[in-house]
Amino acid sequence: MKILLNIKDAKDIEKFPHIRDLIVLCHIINTNHSARNQYLRISQRAQTPSSMRDNIYGMLQLSSLTYEAMHKASSIFKKLMENIPKDLYSEIAWVHTEIKSSNSFYNKVLKPIRNELGFHFSHCLANLPLQKSIPHVPPIFAESDEENNSELIYILPTDIMSSYFLSLVSEPVDPVERINWLITKLGEYNNRIMNLFRTVVYSIIEELEPSLLVK
Repeated sequence: MKILLNIKDAKDIEKFPHIRDLIVLCHIINTNHSARNQYLRISQRAQTPSSMRDNIYGMLQLSSLTYEAMHKASSIFKKLMENIPKDLYSEIAWVHTEIKSSNSFYNKVLKPIRNELGFHFSHCLANLPLQKSIPHVPPIFAESDEENNSELIYILPTDIMSSYFLSLVSEPVDPVERINWLITKLGEYNNRIMNLFRTVVYSIIEELEPSLLVK
């Protein structure tokens, strides 16, 4: 199926109400789908130093994108409330609550990941695990990937990232279970948000349908 804008001149795009907000929401959804698809492909690979690295950095990317998506979409929803079906109001209220609440997954996990790791390369991160571990176990800085001896996998920075993720939540106690919980929670959280975004986009497209060409 193709959905076409029924215009002959680029200036005519202004005739479509909310078109700019609709394009931004579609951009968010496309970006998220791409990140999720890449992350799912990575998580299905056999465990090697490089796949462990890619899993951690995949979580970083998806966490940061989810944070940014909610932050941007929240302001768009406020403008579009009159055009959004009322049965979505409770989910939109949940998004606003997540953003405002200091104890939400958004603020306790996504926000620090985005602010400390997502778009910054901070020197202070190096202090996080080293003070605890160096006296007992010398950290592994790098090793060759079994599948590609020409590529060094920089394990210490990956361990630092993983330690930072673990520091954001206290349960479960076991570190492996805690990472698995974070992965599951991020997936469920992201899926809930994207379902809402898609439903909002569909509802606006339905409003625009008289001005669209569907093939």
